[in-house]
Amino acid sequence: MSLVTAILVTGGEGVLGWHLAEKFREAGYKVFTTTKNGERPKYTSRNYTLDIRDRSSFNNLPRDVDIAIHAAAISRVGVAQTNPDLCLKVNVEGTLNLAEWTLSLERPPLLIFLSSREVYGEASYVPVDENHPTNPISVYGKSKLMAENILHDRKKHGLQYIIIRLTNVYGSTRDYPDRVIPSFIINSLKGNPLIIYGGGQILDFLHLEDFLEGILKIINTFLCDENKVLRLTFNFCSGIGYRLTDVAKLILKKRQSNSVIKVEENRPYETRTFIGDNSKARSLLGINSQVNFDKGITEYIERMRNLINNPL
Repeated sequence: MSLVTAILVTGGEGVLGWHLAEKFREAGYKVFTTTKNGERPKYTSRNYTLDIRDRSSFNNLPRDVDIAIHAAAISRVGVAQTNPDLCLKVNVEGTLNLAEWTLSLERPPLLIFLSSREVYGEASYVPVDENHPTNPISVYGKSKLMAENILHDRKKHGLQYIIIRLTNVYGSTRDYPDRVIPSFIINSLKGNPLIIYGGGQILDFLHLEDFLEGILKIINTFLCDENKVLRLTFNFCSGIGYRLTDVAKLILKKRQSNSVIKVEENRPYETRTFIGDNSKARSLLGINSQVNFDKGITEYIERMRNLINNPL
């Protein structure tokens, strides 16, 4: 493949899917999106309504795409934990359906799968590289690992794929308000307590712009030398660990907020420590985190403040 003209993004109404469509459109690609509810993302050439659990609904998708980015998922760990059947149907069966659809095409596209750091479970060592044992402790993490294994199994049928294990991506005003950094910012703006479940967590955060640039580099590397990245797994992370208590304090300081930090009971399905090793992505893809965390948080607070003060 020497030229990419069309990219399909599943989950185009989601946080990452929406921004991927925007980024691809800015880069000059023809962008197709899928959404379950029919909402048409702003940056798409055409949107297709798709229930990823229903294999027959794939029949309506375009058959001339070069790359499919699989962002559709039950992506919130807590939601997956309380709705395991739905999580497995969407994250596992949905991935199987997408893989089978790509293989049915006369010219199967590259499938880029957005997986998660949650597949590792609790770290037995840090930084966590791609060879770290996978022992997920949440339904969400287990679903992502099962989906990865489906792709590996379809290798024998010629499936072309790349797996991206994402750490916590922050920086979108479209993000769910109960995710950790958005919730900290929103509560600091409203004078509400900043809730930390368990305390002591150390996590790795990657800015949205670094994630998007990383995906573009994956594509460019594949176009230049597909054997360099085909069927490989990459951590997308900053490689830096931050204590959640320190993140909360940083946001309160920047906001000069009177909100307090409140520690509540640990949620057993949440990993407490993750610091990723991004050396593989750096060496093979030339990826480096460009957005400084302090600056990224400052800009994110301002965008969230503007959104709250000037709702659409």
